[in-house]
Amino acid sequence: MLRAVRSIKNTFAPINQVPPEVFSLIPDHCGMDEELIKLTHVCRAWREILISRASLWTSLDCKNLDKTGVSIQRSRGSPLEVSFAACGPTRLPKDTFLLVLRHVNQLKALTLYGTSYNIPEIADFSSPAPLLKKLDIRVLTLDTATLKSTIFGGNLSSLRELRLWGVLTSLPWRNMSNLTTLDFQMGFGNISTTRLLDFFEHAPLLRDIKLIDSLPDYSNAPAERLVSLLHLTSLNISDEPVHSILLNHILVPAGASVTLEFGFDGEIFPIIDYLPRSLDNVKNISRVTSINLAFDLGVAIRVNGPSGSLCDR
Repeated sequence: MLRAVRSIKNTFAPINQVPPEVFSLIPDHCGMDEELIKLTHVCRAWREILISRASLWTSLDCKNLDKTGVSIQRSRGSPLEVSFAACGPTRLPKDTFLLVLRHVNQLKALTLYGTSYNIPEIADFSSPAPLLKKLDIRVLTLDTATLKSTIFGGNLSSLRELRLWGVLTSLPWRNMSNLTTLDFQMGFGNISTTRLLDFFEHAPLLRDIKLIDSLPDYSNAPAERLVSLLHLTSLNISDEPVHSILLNHILVPAGASVTLEFGFDGEIFPIIDYLPRSLDNVKNISRVTSINLAFDLGVAIRVNGPSGSLCDR
């Protein structure tokens, strides 16, 4: 009877006058992910409202087995956003990892941050992930990790964003028809130009491409091979030394931004040794409006087209 009295009294609290469908949205705007379970213990009304909204339980940090299990249960089959983070020799709880493995078919986003020691250990997803739209794997140390080609059965048909930092892989790269963002950094330099062009052909919707220290310094593709990137808006290539081999084989649409970046040590290497020597391949770009050469030394050159006027500062 006392419990009933307290419950009735609780219903008159100002916060409980907020409609349930509005109240359940509060955690979205207040950064309450870490406190979500605590909120369900405040009162019966809060518990019922928060548990009934499955989307509140779809972000898993996998730090705690019980919390991960509760979240998966309350997500009721909704798409999951999963993140694993492990630094140094730290191993993630094996039981938590195995629990997530059983729900690969619910994965919407997967983020793996770690070292070459633990990335291969936690990247053992071999079952298809038909809902996966974002895959982000980063090695946080200076070495590289090898990713199995069997991850997700080699099928990433729903993927929109792909980021691999310090990762080597022989993924077959099939069924990439929905990919829009590609970010390869450090460690992908063993891929051949031909294989990279094959990848572009299987990802016709690519808009943003970033290749940092990830290109071969030679081309094994026929000189006449060209791949059209019809939806491209941004291409960023950064390497040391810089080279523009890839531009020989791709057609960039008008309006897209193309950036070549490089670094050098002026005390050891003359700058001229690192300047790109073959800019003739910009002929494959349908319409060039300007070329900018900028240096940290405070020198910048801008060549404007089509008049050909030169600005030097």
